Amino acid sequence: MQQVLASPDIQAIATCVDRGLHDFFPKLHALAFNLNKEIVEVDNPQIEHAFRDCCYPACHLNLHNVSTLIHRDYWKLVFLMCTIACMGPFDHTRGGYIIAWLLHLVFEFPSGSVMYLPSACVTHSNTPIAPHECCHSMAFFVPAGLA
Repeated sequence: MQQVLASPDIQAIATCVDRGLHDFFPKLHALAFNLNKEIVEVDNPQIEHAFRDCCYPACHLNLHNVSTLIHRDYWKLVFLMCTIACMGPFDHTRGGYIIAWLLHLVFEFPSGSVMYLPSACVTHSNTPIAPHECCHSMAFFVPAGLA
């Protein structure tokens, strides 16, 4: 896993989502950056940052043809944005939509897109894609236990 996270492509995605959070939500970025710095560098200096230029201390990967059930991410910090990056060859007009159930919104989520979602407080899911298609995603977040 360390080799995957250290790859230049993954590091570039992490930098991109960090810059987006900084540009769109500067106060949330500052909070995530300071939490990450305080927890990792001050309290646990033996832990290495997963990403060189990213305020998020954690991520999870969804690979291949994955869809999610309706859920909230209770283990993430409730007032911060979770950032989702979407990749892979699939027809985003026919599947892979993100549904924010409580908001009654459905979003097309094409490959190469990034979405900022308060996933701990907004019930959400995504729709399946065709069996022959491939969609990967990375979700960056701050675990609730760090705050």
